[in-house]
Amino acid sequence: MKRDELSPDEKEAIKRQYNYVCQVCENKIPSSKLTIHHIQAKRYHLLTSKDFLMPLCLDCHHKVEKDYRKAEKSIKRFMKLLKESEENEE
Repeated sequence: MKRDELSPDEKEAIKRQYNYVCQVCENKIPSSKLTIHHIQAKRYHLLTSKDFLMPLCLDCHHKVEKDYRKAEKSIKRFMKLLKESEENEE
């Protein structure tokens, strides 16, 4: 499921399901200031469904995305070093 596949009513239902609370900072936020974050379930071989969507305030959504990209870079760098290490052992 792509983020843009959600209708405005579906997005509002998700926000309402979580009582308009950002799932990171746990502050109650006006609906217009909440975004819907898609947990990268597919990347971790989990089923992709609406269960992997959660509301985040704009600040927390930005931080989560930024930290995710930083973590991705670290993982890629680690995998590259691991591969090089294995090649040197052969």
